[in-house]
Amino acid sequence: MAEFNAELSRYNAVAAEEAARAGALFADLYAAFTEAREAAPGAGPLWSDGVHLSPTGDAVAHRAVLAAPAGPGGGPGRC
Repeated sequence: MAEFNAELSRYNAVAAEEAARAGALFADLYAAFTEAREAAPGAGPLWSDGVHLSPTGDAVAHRAVLAAPAGPGGGPGRC
């Protein structure tokens, strides 16, 4: 699992770089999920079935999107 997470971290870094290069908004869900799991390991699963987010995962994603820096369109949820 550690090897998979390291690879996922590298992909996330490239995605962040490409978003910055394009001037696009980037909500770092990888960091948000990692931090949530480390901060509250017993808070419940982030995925309901390994693919779809659970209510806990939805809340983490929601906070991460709202915390993302404002992009050229004025912020999260705006184009």
